[in-house]
Amino acid sequence: MTDHVVLLPLDGSELAEGALPLARAVARALGFGIRLVSVVDTGPAWPHARATAEHDRLLEAEQEKAKHYLHQQAARLETSGQPAGVLLAQGEPIEQLLAAAEDADVALVVIATHGRGGLQRWYLGSVADKLMRLAPRPVLLLTPEPSADRTAAAPLRRIAVPLDGSELAEAALPVAARLAQATGAALLLIRAQPFVLTATEPYAYVPDLAEIQAEIDQADQAYLQEVRTRLQSIPEVETVLLRGAAPLALLDYFKTEPADLVVMTTHSRGGVKRLVLGSTADRIVRSGVPTLLLRPDLQPGAAISFETAGAERPA
Repeated sequence: MTDHVVLLPLDGSELAEGALPLARAVARALGFGIRLVSVVDTGPAWPHARATAEHDRLLEAEQEKAKHYLHQQAARLETSGQPAGVLLAQGEPIEQLLAAAEDADVALVVIATHGRGGLQRWYLGSVADKLMRLAPRPVLLLTPEPSADRTAAAPLRRIAVPLDGSELAEAALPVAARLAQATGAALLLIRAQPFVLTATEPYAYVPDLAEIQAEIDQADQAYLQEVRTRLQSIPEVETVLLRGAAPLALLDYFKTEPADLVVMTTHSRGGVKRLVLGSTADRIVRSGVPTLLLRPDLQPGAAISFETAGAERPA
């Protein structure tokens, strides 16, 4: 067990709690604790914003309710052997969650992409969207099944890493490899490549598209095999070559061959305050596939190394 934690926002809803199984699985695999955080929203939506005795009484009651809820959830985790702590904040939810994510011992944030709870009056859909763009830590987003079991850790059997040949995409490999090592999950290296298309003038030379496509396929397979050789410490590594535009090809693949977790990198622009998700990452997140988004310009947490032997890109 390390001194690092997975930050898990909860708003009192069952859907928000649906992130618990995957948070537990990742925390257990990495040897992290879990910190449950709730925010008592005292922003513009607070119906009794005027500082009165009644306002103070209602606010105190809301805080006590939230505190009881958090400690109840933490006790369940502790009973199952998962170290857990709680954090209760007050203010505007996204501001407080971003501040909580900045704590040096926070390694990553896990959050459900939808959820509305009576406890707080804030929407995890909107909050999750802002967290994945602004959080100073990696963010794992998922859309839980309503009937999912909240009491056990989610199984991690297949971890997918989409690759496009760039160093940016390959920056996800060390994290995915460490998770695969810790859980025994199969690591899927997936490359999606559009079909060869060309436009020609009448009577112009038409190249042999089938031959060109075969050469591209061969080069892509060689690339995937080369990456695979760097991951010899992982018991099971599979390579998957898809044809078609990356977002659609990946989503179609995950419909028939579900992944328990997708690990991928995103682009950032303008520092921490602005994150522009690549279209592929954005589509996968919004499809509901559990996705861990990494930003190479950010540290995954103070003094945390996600490096694993054999996962480095060769010089």
